[in-house]
Amino acid sequence: MSIYKKCDIRGVFGSELRVGHATRLGVALAHLLPPRSSILVGGDGRTSTAVLKQLLINSLVTGHFHVIDLGLVSTPAFYFARRKLNIQAGVMVTASHNPSEDNGFKITLDDFPITPQDMERIAVLMESDIQVAQDAPGGVEVYEILPEYLAELKGLAPRLDGLKVVVDCSNGMASLAARSVWQETGAAATLLLSNIDGRFPVHAPNPANNENLRYLGDTVLEAGADLGVCYDGDGDRVAFVNELGRVIPNDKIIVVLAREALSHGSAPIVYDQKCSRIVPDAIRAAGGTPVIEQSGHTFIKTAFLLHRAPYAGEVTGHHFFSVIQGDDGIVASLLIGRLLACSREKASKWMAAIPEYPITPDIRIPMEPGQIQPILKAAEDRLGIIARVDHLDGLRLEFPEGWCLIRPSVTEPMLTVRIEGVTQAALDDIILQVSAAAPKLAHFLAGYQKPSKELGHA
Repeated sequence: MSIYKKCDIRGVFGSELRVGHATRLGVALAHLLPPRSSILVGGDGRTSTAVLKQLLINSLVTGHFHVIDLGLVSTPAFYFARRKLNIQAGVMVTASHNPSEDNGFKITLDDFPITPQDMERIAVLMESDIQVAQDAPGGVEVYEILPEYLAELKGLAPRLDGLKVVVDCSNGMASLAARSVWQETGAAATLLLSNIDGRFPVHAPNPANNENLRYLGDTVLEAGADLGVCYDGDGDRVAFVNELGRVIPNDKIIVVLAREALSHGSAPIVYDQKCSRIVPDAIRAAGGTPVIEQSGHTFIKTAFLLHRAPYAGEVTGHHFFSVIQGDDGIVASLLIGRLLACSREKASKWMAAIPEYPITPDIRIPMEPGQIQPILKAAEDRLGIIARVDHLDGLRLEFPEGWCLIRPSVTEPMLTVRIEGVTQAALDDIILQVSAAAPKLAHFLAGYQKPSKELGHA
């Protein structure tokens, strides 16, 4: 599978993503950005990051850039540095929530997230034989951003005295800040996997997969905690479990955060197309304007910035706030902690007050890109006559009593499917129709015709 995604570069290190790609990225950026530009470079704690980051910096210096080396940072700290230092261009060496064997590059060229068109240009340049002129090289400046980043987070931290929280850092980059920031709140916080270990030995760093929240859920139950929080590998995503150790659906988290944003006045709220109907329903009920966008960090963030929204949410656990002009898992978790404390209820009861429809999780099916298009076509040919078709991203089918979204992942060789019905019977019917139209999906959808009893929901 190609390492060049719509929004970034990712692949298995050593086979798909090789050390030479770091050098070629530096060359490509030298042909895209103004001469003698300043550029930020940061990296996560994966075992392959150090070598990729150093080769990238060497290449950027050869390409006449002034490199500001942020060292080991989370992705939110990297974006904080862009704002603080007023430097638009940068590269974060990370594979985010991907497995330990993966790595990659998140690239920024200006104030807005990188576009698929930008990525195509970078891919063409990286795969060409272009070189940079052998003029005087640039230089490197090491900048320690963590103290300033911590100061911002602590300034946003509410007082949460009396709240008992378990915080799972997934051996990822949130480990750099989570303990200090949660101590600032006064909450009784127990931290799990708070050392940086790019092998991710206990569980994968993807909190959007409920299996990776089992350890957190079990610990919350054992500790008698009020809330469980889990960050992803590079610190920009977050997921939650309630006091019963059950996963709180991110759709409900988005509803809560959207309501909070709209408590200050009517505004547009951006959400991704994988969200349950409860999200646009709640936005309208709170006086806001729902703005649906295709799934993917850069697409949601671009819409968030263009609409000047106070908040945007993605069901995978990205939450964007105007106060920081972006997303940060720690910031989102602090706000959820405050709102839970203010509710004076147990998290399970607090979330139970939010209405819900029967919905599957984000079903992730390993699949190479060449296999995906025939499945999308088969589903559309069969079901397009009874459902409204939308191609915002992949294939969305709107039925009278529910919807189905089938789309390729923008970060991994996966096909993702999510289906919702206004009743369980409606959900079952849509699953049967999709399975009949695209038989290759039937096996993966079969287990979702009844509510899952494995982890449960809040």
